[in-house]
Amino acid sequence: MRHGVRRPAFTLVELLVVISVIALLVSILLPSLRKARRQARAVLCGSSLHQQGIALDMYFQEYNGYIPREMMTPYGNRLPYAAFLTAELGLHYDETQPLEPQFAKMPEFQCADFPKGVPTIDGKLSDDQPLDYVYNDFYLNYEEVVYTEDDELLPSINPLAFPRLEYVVRDAKQLVRISWVRKPAAIIFLSEAHRELPTLLGAHDVTRGMHLPRGIYPRVANSERHPSGIHSLYLDLHIERAKPEKQTLKDWYDPTAHATMH
Repeated sequence: MRHGVRRPAFTLVELLVVISVIALLVSILLPSLRKARRQARAVLCGSSLHQQGIALDMYFQEYNGYIPREMMTPYGNRLPYAAFLTAELGLHYDETQPLEPQFAKMPEFQCADFPKGVPTIDGKLSDDQPLDYVYNDFYLNYEEVVYTEDDELLPSINPLAFPRLEYVVRDAKQLVRISWVRKPAAIIFLSEAHRELPTLLGAHDVTRGMHLPRGIYPRVANSERHPSGIHSLYLDLHIERAKPEKQTLKDWYDPTAHATMH
């Protein structure tokens, strides 16, 4: 073996060339990596809705096809749709305690792409959101109540200002069966929540056209949170991802569904 032989080293020019090549590759790969991460988060969000869909199907089978609806507990807590799916998901909550922080810790009701740190109108941050989804509450009404597309543009909910519109009476709760909806594949049950939705469970229901993405008080997300839009779970349990501005009243409300007071 020879000793004292110096191996040739990289020159400064060669190092600069290598660094330039690496920087070029990074600049080419970064957009693809960002897109892959967005797609992965979208898949996670869709997975959360898929799990809720499975739980909803189990709920239909267990409770004669009735759609889960909001209720109040004797302790003054508002039970959203998610409360009725927890048992089907193997989860539980304590109805004697505040419910918002309990649901916020359940990954099945969260979206990986929900904006973090956005201040909401109740003064909190959106990462405190208990549910990252909003649900269809249009069916809690008297049979004679009629919703119209004009409701999306109303500056108020004063029926005297718009006499041709009839408004939901919130004290009159109805139970509705899935079999009463003529086209469940066309009616949304869950969709993604607006980024500035108040962090209160009572704000997670969609009851009017004004709550849709193009409404004046949107509760459904109105930005393309994932590539190709936002996810929605339909009453036939299939999931679609579409641009939020394409949602209209007919995607949420079936005027042919008839309920019986209970």
